[in-house]
Amino acid sequence: MDIKTKRYLIGAIRKIWRWSKERRECLKEAKVGKKSWRCAMCHKLTKEPVVDHVKPVVPTNWGKETFWDWDVYISMMFGNTLQVLDKKCHQKKSNLERQERKSGT
Repeated sequence: MDIKTKRYLIGAIRKIWRWSKERRECLKEAKVGKKSWRCAMCHKLTKEPVVDHVKPVVPTNWGKETFWDWDVYISMMFGNTLQVLDKKCHQKKSNLERQERKSGT
């Protein structure tokens, strides 16, 4: 399977995940007010929560010819521990994970 098809399938799985019970439960648990959620990193309130997988779902070998098992990917998407972050904390965490993937650590 080529990388373009893999990315298409990953996008479709992520769209399904957006409506998952796990994601909704995470948001519900972090909700503090009518329209505010508590960030798991900085503990500040946010009106624009981002549900984040504590353990990154994107594999280290992303973009290379080798690929992980689809069952593992789906289980990571739906069975992984989730947390609510504000946009700033999510961006910091994502940038750090991206750097780790690039360096191979």
